[in-house]
Amino acid sequence: MEIPKEIYVALVVAVGLLIERTYAPLRLASNSKSWPQRATEATVIGIFVIICAFAISRGVYHFVVKQSDILNAVLLKHKEVFPTQYSGTILFSVLLISCSVIFSNLPYKKPENLLKLMRRYGTPIDQLFISSLTDFNMLTLTFKNGWVYIVYVKALPEIGGKENLLEVITVLSGYKGEDNSSLRINENHFEKVRNSIESGSLKQTTVIILDDLMSIEPFDLGDVYNKPMQPTAEAAAD
Repeated sequence: MEIPKEIYVALVVAVGLLIERTYAPLRLASNSKSWPQRATEATVIGIFVIICAFAISRGVYHFVVKQSDILNAVLLKHKEVFPTQYSGTILFSVLLISCSVIFSNLPYKKPENLLKLMRRYGTPIDQLFISSLTDFNMLTLTFKNGWVYIVYVKALPEIGGKENLLEVITVLSGYKGEDNSSLRINENHFEKVRNSIESGSLKQTTVIILDDLMSIEPFDLGDVYNKPMQPTAEAAAD
């Protein structure tokens, strides 16, 4: 049974898109590109990767599988179950590509490598995260529900993570009033955070979900003095 040519074309594009969205450098680099650019690059990537994978799989077949009676028997059994042309080669290529992507992303689990990657390919928001992480610049995170967090970034978000999370050190938190010009302080950890940073003993962090983030900007003390900040009873007591 032969596979239609359209299936091969779809396979090439799918492989390219998979690698483009899962391999960390390509994922970051493609964020600023249009869909036609990404589709073209994905096709080129898919062709190159599939050619390499097919070449490796054929080499493994001739130099490994054919030399082993057990592996040869497994291959024959596979052909009985999946008689489609090149089904074994396609299966091996998919497994090879999947493993390659997983292992190629391992270096970016290290914070220093992730930092270098995001410096090079990151979005403007990523650059704000980096400036907070490396230069101790505070950021203002405003969410759709009106809550505002003044934070230091403790760790950069994982590329391609299942959840859009950011680990931060919260300095101030509160919510905007109905007029959207006043900020009511709910928690004030400024002195505690400053003393902890100076002593090098800061351990308490918060993980924030960024799905409902409305805006992010550098924290400016001028905004505090230009807008009425009304502490709640809890914050005033602290």
